[in-house]
Amino acid sequence: MKEVVLKKVLEIEEFGNKFYDLCEELYPGVDSIERYIEMEFWKEQISDFIEDMKDDGDWDDYEDRGLLIELLSEVKRYDDDVLLKF
Repeated sequence: MKEVVLKKVLEIEEFGNKFYDLCEELYPGVDSIERYIEMEFWKEQISDFIEDMKDDGDWDDYEDRGLLIELLSEVKRYDDDVLLKF
């Protein structure tokens, strides 16, 4: 018998358009509608994006850095396997 694992799912509406905007910036042209993405993915992607910008010297001039910091803070509140439904 196959074991069923239930995961907590959060609706994207709980976060507003912030994740849509970030997804469009990180992955232009990728359709995220009706996808489920683990918070672990977002933690890694946002952290890597911030680090890359700092390494390139672009962080201080990036106009949406407050948004990235806010998003990273929000996703860190959840377990890695929590799903975010777009």
